[in-house]
Amino acid sequence: MAKLKARGRTEIVRMTRESNEIKKLYDDDKNPRVWARNTIALMSDRKILEKRDVRWQDGSKHSYGWKVVQTVRADVTPEQFTAFYAKQGYEVSR
Repeated sequence: MAKLKARGRTEIVRMTRESNEIKKLYDDDKNPRVWARNTIALMSDRKILEKRDVRWQDGSKHSYGWKVVQTVRADVTPEQFTAFYAKQGYEVSR
């Protein structure tokens, strides 16, 4: 699991996407997922971190924690990052 403040890095942009779609993970699933939020963050060391939070029908919650999913090129600006993920349904948070 990655840390947001590891090695002195700072967060440049954070974006989130929420889903209220009921989704069964398996055919015999008696406790389907009823809510999910994906959060991505562009960090000062050019890493993209992602976190997934979910809520199931019985009311239980879980966060999968931050994970490094990609490193962006040095010429990618925060505006380009924001525009790319906005096309995929993410919104700037904070």
